[in-house]
Amino acid sequence: MNKQAYDKITKARTTLLIDQPFFGTLAMRLDLVQDSSIPTLNVDGKTMRYNPDFINTLPNDISATAVAHEVMHCVLEHCGAKGRGINLNPEKWNWACDYVVNDMLVQSGFKLGEGWLHDVQYRGKTAEQIYSMIPDPPPGGSGAPSGQKPGPLDQVLPGPTDPAMQQAQAADWHVAAQQAAAVAAAAGKLHESMEQFIEKASRNKVDWREQLRLFVMNAAKNDYSWQRLNRKMQAAGHYLPGLYSEEMGPIVIASDESGSVDQKVVEAFAAEIAAIQEDLRPEKIVLAHFAVDVAKVEEFGPDDHFEMTRFANGGTDFRPVMRYAEEMATQPCVMVYLTDLYGPFPDTPPSFPVLWVSITPDLIAPFGDTLHITLDTE
Repeated sequence: MNKQAYDKITKARTTLLIDQPFFGTLAMRLDLVQDSSIPTLNVDGKTMRYNPDFINTLPNDISATAVAHEVMHCVLEHCGAKGRGINLNPEKWNWACDYVVNDMLVQSGFKLGEGWLHDVQYRGKTAEQIYSMIPDPPPGGSGAPSGQKPGPLDQVLPGPTDPAMQQAQAADWHVAAQQAAAVAAAAGKLHESMEQFIEKASRNKVDWREQLRLFVMNAAKNDYSWQRLNRKMQAAGHYLPGLYSEEMGPIVIASDESGSVDQKVVEAFAAEIAAIQEDLRPEKIVLAHFAVDVAKVEEFGPDDHFEMTRFANGGTDFRPVMRYAEEMATQPCVMVYLTDLYGPFPDTPPSFPVLWVSITPDLIAPFGDTLHITLDTE
């Protein structure tokens, strides 16, 4: 391994975590692999390969931009155009993708490397739109499209070959991008252009049900293994991984019953938790009904019928139910709140992942991840 290049690219990720946490958080999802057989870099949605000699030629700030560049190919679903049902020239597609990514980086305050593809005439356009605007490469061989600058920064590789897994990967990146945006916003370091992009994407991409499912799967990833596709969801037109384990720990569901959460929301949320129970088969689901205090606790085994009935009323305090979860004999693999996010929070987060499923669009919890639930499309 070329230690100089490795140190440089890992330092670039650290710099992004500090200065541009949206990109830095997402960069940590990509495995780093040195590969001297490629000219510069490539990415497939899971692994970022880099030529150490190329990385060593880059100034430190441009190294950080290069890592952010690879991240955005993943966020924008550029990996695996064939899986999106598009018959594209891979070289021309690579050019179009770089035009999109580089302009987004410029708008987010990054400095581009010398000769990187950038043209403001393509601003606001998708890679598919730009693909239709630029000329074809020379017939019968490779090379730059006629009249174009010399070369993209990297190579965008196809991700999984299975269409269901491609959709699952895209959904996973979408959820991760929303979570990374929340982290960056909380630190006051989410650029306005990226905030607008995430807001638009959240309206058009994965709905809250898939986000909830993916969060639980990711949070419990160390407790179970990937075995099969989720046949039930696939039959319903949703392509997500199916998981199986006899060792998945408890899931704690905290139900805010102060009266602010509409019954239709409760029913829709409960239906999705029941589906997760059926597919993932955790050791048990612990349902804690709370308002100011924990009013009642129910436990559901893998084969029990899950349902949510109200037992509490009054104000809201998130601390007692969090203490209850922390004191359980077996630590939860994940805790999910259904709430309006109005109430006092614990001073410190627990050691297990927490997801706040909120009915209040503009509020973000002080720790954990926040998912906004809406039934507008139903």
